[in-house]
Amino acid sequence: MSSTATHFTKTFPKRVDITGSPDQAFHMQENRDKYFKYLIGGVLAKTIAAFGTIAPGGTIQYLYGPQVHHDLGGNPVGFV
Repeated sequence: MSSTATHFTKTFPKRVDITGSPDQAFHMQENRDKYFKYLIGGVLAKTIAAFGTIAPGGTIQYLYGPQVHHDLGGNPVGFV
């Protein structure tokens, strides 16, 4: 069984007055590695203390004290 990769923002209902995709606004495919390296650098330098998001309905979620998770090869793969 395989699942398709998607952006977190695509899991929420889209506003009818907004057209387009997150890729058009943020150029995620072109700059994904740059953003990821920037965030990793900030977490490792301890200049980023939390990640936050606001979901529809006003729910605010934070990840405090993020840590960089590495695979067995030592490559960063995500945050915990």
